[in-house]
Amino acid sequence: MLKEKFGVREFHISDDNFTADINRAEQFCDALIAEKINLSWQCPNGVRIDKLPPSLLRKMKKAGCYAVGLGIESGNQGILKKNQKNLDLKIVSEVLKNLKKAGIESYGFFILGLPGDTKKTIDETIEFALNYSFDRVWFNLFTPYPGSPAFDKWLGNRHFNMIDWDKHDCSTAVVKMAGISKKELEKLQRKALRRFYLRPKKLFELLSHLGPKEIKSLIMTRFFSKILKPLFLIVHKAGRRSTIMV
Repeated sequence: MLKEKFGVREFHISDDNFTADINRAEQFCDALIAEKINLSWQCPNGVRIDKLPPSLLRKMKKAGCYAVGLGIESGNQGILKKNQKNLDLKIVSEVLKNLKKAGIESYGFFILGLPGDTKKTIDETIEFALNYSFDRVWFNLFTPYPGSPAFDKWLGNRHFNMIDWDKHDCSTAVVKMAGISKKELEKLQRKALRRFYLRPKKLFELLSHLGPKEIKSLIMTRFFSKILKPLFLIVHKAGRRSTIMV
């Protein structure tokens, strides 16, 4: 109905547990294939990385899936354990290899400033992202949300109405860390994104996949406003100076 009546050409699955039940995920893909839906789709929110066997990835690709988010969070095993993230970092390489073999792009999601994080462990997370073959990455800043123990601890004795929700965007540091200021943490996020995306090969890959609509969407994202726009302005100013000199 969405395709035929409303012209939908793509859909996203925002369920973090889409692959938790592998049999159910395979049945979903089988139904898409059998019904010949022929729609592109992805899992942008991230899925269980330990529930992505090659057989499921092949079915997902056949059913129209082209990209999957992977919630890695940290490149330090100790930080993952401290934050009850049950993930063995040793499996990441194999999962990325299987995704590439299936022809599905990977989005690696990381969090800087997790409880227990230090400058050293944050650097380890950034290096982890750079050393593995993710097609895209995003480094969020640790942001506690209602319903989590971290939020209750962060809120303390303050009233709920005192919260500035505009700052809960995962790019503004809202949690004070020992040894790292909020400004420094935000700088580390920008530095991490620049290091990943401004590598010549990665920048070329990104730009080669963008059409007019994608470029318009990119300009509206946090990634452009925080990372690419400052670089664009620097290049633009340098070009103007060169023109004036000539």
